[in-house]
Amino acid sequence: MFEDIKDYFEGKRDLSEVLDQNQGPSPKDLVIAASVLLIEVASADQEIAKEEGAEVVNSLAMHFGVPKSDIPALVTLAISAKKEKGKVAEFIDTINSRFSAEQKKQVLTMVWKVGLADGHIDEMEEKFVHHLRNRFDLSEEEGLEAYQEAINDSDESE
Repeated sequence: MFEDIKDYFEGKRDLSEVLDQNQGPSPKDLVIAASVLLIEVASADQEIAKEEGAEVVNSLAMHFGVPKSDIPALVTLAISAKKEKGKVAEFIDTINSRFSAEQKKQVLTMVWKVGLADGHIDEMEEKFVHHLRNRFDLSEEEGLEAYQEAINDSDESE
């Protein structure tokens, strides 16, 4: 599933060649984009807390049905995106052009959950989430709804 995205990170293919080119985003597109953004927020404070890593795994497994055996490779690819200047921005641009407002809000909720997983939101994590909301062109109300959903989901899982 992830060989083509690995080619993207290695500079062998463009993002448009990697993502499915149908009318809307495919499940694979959503998994890849969400993975990159979840790793970005988890490492925004320069370290990935154990709880944040667990939430990344949980989100990918629960929301997208990614087999837990595939998650390490996906996380490795997402970390590669973080290291390369401009790669994360490309995924955000792709999400903006191909995802509905509801799908963007779903991704923002997952990002909030990862940021909150260790019991507090770091300043850099919060800045990233607000930057992402703005880049997704979501209203403050939609951003607050995503935040509330993340908190409610976290409360239910405790």
